[in-house]
Amino acid sequence: MLIKAEEAYRGNGAIVFKAKKIIKALPATPLAKKHCANLEELKAAVEGFTGQLESITINGTMPDETRPVSVATLKELLKDSWSYTKDLSQACLMAQALMPKKATQAKED
Repeated sequence: MLIKAEEAYRGNGAIVFKAKKIIKALPATPLAKKHCANLEELKAAVEGFTGQLESITINGTMPDETRPVSVATLKELLKDSWSYTKDLSQACLMAQALMPKKATQAKED
């Protein structure tokens, strides 16, 4: 179970980084602002799970606790983390469509 927690921790970090890049690149249109707000909300939730998973992978406990985390609690945390990570990943895919296209290179002579 701890291996799954470590994998989730690493995956969450990668998707949060991707979301931050997308948020910075979105244009200032009303639709993009709506997607940006959704991304920010989901990113904050995933970052919360990431902090808990980091503490579990390093110490074997929840943050600010001394007793080891129970298997049932860990399973529930992984389930919730996966759900939010999946939602954030989907939101990133939807928001990428709103990102400005890079300028095409001039025609070669």
